[in-house]
Amino acid sequence: MPERKPTKMINKTELKSKSRPMTCLKEPTVVGRKLRSEN
Repeated sequence: MPERKPTKMINKTELKSKSRPMTCLKEPTVVGRKLRSEN
């Protein structure tokens, strides 16, 4: 049991980090461009 929980946590964090880096990198750049263009 103690070994399965960390693996599940790692798997979830890995899935999130793998699926989010593109969106996380794209979202702030788009927001930054919008803010810069507005300013």
